[in-house]
Amino acid sequence: MPSGPRFELFKSLGINYYGFHVRKNKIYDYISAGVCSVLIGTTIYLGVNFVYSWRQSMTMLRYHHAKLELERKNYIEQISIARQNNLLPPRSVPLETKK
Repeated sequence: MPSGPRFELFKSLGINYYGFHVRKNKIYDYISAGVCSVLIGTTIYLGVNFVYSWRQSMTMLRYHHAKLELERKNYIEQISIARQNNLLPPRSVPLETKK
């Protein structure tokens, strides 16, 4: 067995230094594999969560625009009814036509 200050503890406990070193490296390998698995899982989770949130926000945006268009249509109807009943003056600016 080698001698030196770093081997004294192992000599006094009767432990093989090289066997300890191999076991320590195996533990480090398991820890690094676990950390890598957690990081990959977290990345996948965040990616899926981002896509889900984005799709949900697009759906809410579409519903919001549909609601605004419906309100706009109702207001235009009310204005045209009020103009037909002479409650509002006639339109001063002509409507633009699509070309």
